[in-house]
Amino acid sequence: MPLKIQKQILVWGWIFSALLLQACSNPKETSRNDYLIKVKDNYIMPAEYNKAFETALAESLPYKTNLDASALKEAKLRLVGQFVDKMLIKERAQELGIEISAVELDKAVAMIKQDYPDETFKQVLLENAVSYPLWLEGLKERLLMEKVIGRDITARIIINPEDIETYYIKNYPATGSAFGTTLKIPTKDIQGVIIKQLRREKTEQAYNAWIKSLRESFTVDINQPLLEKIIREK
Repeated sequence: MPLKIQKQILVWGWIFSALLLQACSNPKETSRNDYLIKVKDNYIMPAEYNKAFETALAESLPYKTNLDASALKEAKLRLVGQFVDKMLIKERAQELGIEISAVELDKAVAMIKQDYPDETFKQVLLENAVSYPLWLEGLKERLLMEKVIGRDITARIIINPEDIETYYIKNYPATGSAFGTTLKIPTKDIQGVIIKQLRREKTEQAYNAWIKSLRESFTVDINQPLLEKIIREK
């Protein structure tokens, strides 16, 4: 995938993070009895969840207004899972003392903006009703999550020569070969690409088990009666 397209996807991902960020409650300003999700001192309230769901649905299905009951339930539960994951990772970041510095944030912003003229970038935010400060906070939150995942999962992944060779043979068929044979020794540049891809794939594979371990470390309290009510609503 071209780098410019990757960056465009990242921009939209961080816009969505900013929209979800709007739904995070300040526990001092909310009722502690009517929350939908609670992880330690962080709360998600039903009204805030509904707002985030409407936004997520509009972004992911802009031309599809009606979903059957099963698809609607699945989408609602998926968003609950996204909120829970985010809250757990933030708690893990606090536990590890991981933060995003101003330098790291500025570097990420510069990387994203370099393919967007100022007015074009501002227009994208405007069209999604997201202010620049809120987008910046969403970006910072996503960077934090990536940093924690990198620390807990990616940094522990070992890529051995056999992994590289297997991936190379499967994904890099030799060009110009009458029998479709493949060179068993990729160049250093290709090795670097393969290692990054393998780390990404292995990180994704390990993610669910890691999140499960966080659920065991940090109590997740979901208000089941409220959740069932939200699921039934159309």
